[in-house]
Amino acid sequence: MQLIAEIDDNGNVGRIVVEKGIGSGCDEEAIRLLENIKFGQVSNRGVRLKIRKKFKIEFKLPSKRSINYILKTGAGDSKTQNSSFNYTIDL
Repeated sequence: MQLIAEIDDNGNVGRIVVEKGIGSGCDEEAIRLLENIKFGQVSNRGVRLKIRKKFKIEFKLPSKRSINYILKTGAGDSKTQNSSFNYTIDL
């Protein structure tokens, strides 16, 4: 998504416009992120500046979580068995 933000001479972010949005609450979150950024003070030969800056923000979904289970034998078992299972899936 792309945003255009207006930054004043003190580094404060002013008006923010969504240029290309993706919806689903991502636009609002990107605006919230930009509102919390503080830039450094800027001047050009003593003249106060107000600039417009284009920002590109990418959102990524988290990768799928996998859960691996390890089965342990009970603590009271005196015998330990080593057994393994093999299987093949043909597609």
